[in-house]
Amino acid sequence: MTTPPGIPPHIIGLARALEVLTSAQRTLGARMSHDLDLPRATIGLLLHLSRAGSTQVGCLAQHLKVDTSVASRHVSALVAAGLVERTVADDDRRGRSVGLTDAGRAKVTQLFARLTTDLSAAFAGWDPADLDTAAAAVIAVADAINRIDAPAAASALPGADGAAGPLPTPDQKDHA
Repeated sequence: MTTPPGIPPHIIGLARALEVLTSAQRTLGARMSHDLDLPRATIGLLLHLSRAGSTQVGCLAQHLKVDTSVASRHVSALVAAGLVERTVADDDRRGRSVGLTDAGRAKVTQLFARLTTDLSAAFAGWDPADLDTAAAAVIAVADAINRIDAPAAASALPGADGAAGPLPTPDQKDHA
């Protein structure tokens, strides 16, 4: 691999580690997607809805860091599958929110069970304190990357730091 001159080795090592982590995440997502008959791109959307509850498509797009049209396509696929539903706001008929259906909550329960089973198997030999340290390091790295071009105004919004936080259990909701 050719790297530009002057780049510190620790930055090159971090870039490589992120590449490896991204590949592992895609592998895990593809496995869950296949086993649960669910488009891989919608997994994050379902997990977010399980934490946040009913949310507008624009907020989903912002959280997932995708264009609103991309989030809308994912929502449409999940609506067609019966996993989410769109609702119209009572106070503003133009506002539409997306929330999990009963089938969607059941799918999130399956998704969460599969994810935790896979992660438990992958990290069976790890000390719990080492797992806590690794999780904190991954979150710190993600936070640092998310701050690269984040506008100052966005950092004042709740949850705008991009931190995913701990994985929710299917019955937990983060309304912060």
